[in-house]
Amino acid sequence: MSKLLFVLLLPVLAFGESKFSHESELGIVQVGGNASSESYNAKTLNKLENGKDTYKAGGHYTVAFAENQTTNEDEETARNWDVFAGYERSFGKKISGVAQVQVEGNEFAGFEQRRNYDVGAKYIMIKNDDRTFFGEVGLRQVEEEYVDGTVPESDDFLAGRIYLENAQKHSKTLSSRFWIEYIPNFDDSDDYRIIFEPSIAVVLSEIFSLKMAYRGMYDNVPAAQGAEYLDYTYTTSLLAKF
Repeated sequence: MSKLLFVLLLPVLAFGESKFSHESELGIVQVGGNASSESYNAKTLNKLENGKDTYKAGGHYTVAFAENQTTNEDEETARNWDVFAGYERSFGKKISGVAQVQVEGNEFAGFEQRRNYDVGAKYIMIKNDDRTFFGEVGLRQVEEEYVDGTVPESDDFLAGRIYLENAQKHSKTLSSRFWIEYIPNFDDSDDYRIIFEPSIAVVLSEIFSLKMAYRGMYDNVPAAQGAEYLDYTYTTSLLAKF
């Protein structure tokens, strides 16, 4: 499956008009005084539309530090990242085929690296100037590695993927977006994940916006024993879009 996905993701561009779009965001939070901490969040998304074909690539990186009150030294308290490349082929106004390869890591959640290979279909339910609402359903091949270098018993397993996204423009300067993703493990019904993110954006100029988002990542069977079920990140970021 992985070889097929890599072939599908190769950007073989046909002749014709292409449309490129780019989004980048950067958030920085620093706290001082009685307690000292700082966190950084960076994210990017690039899309190339060429007729019925859409290619996308991007990722994010989040890291946080807090001052140890005993040693007065900064200690890393959070670090997670992902990179991905995807392909979408339109078969009509509402239906598309989708494929994506993603590599992610979160040492504090117990896994060094997780590789996801997706293939599925996308259906657009609503699309107009003010609102876009669509869903995706498909299969995912998952490969995981623990922080200590070992691999879990379910190293290579097949999962499902259900994704819903609603984006709405409320006015010329205010928009909102909410997406939710459900990942069931077909080998272990208890091992499922739910990721979701509501956000709002306020337009500052033709290029820049201020974005506020809450991202939750629930894992019903965490990779590390004793780890929390829910990881969450609240960010306020400067968003550049063109």
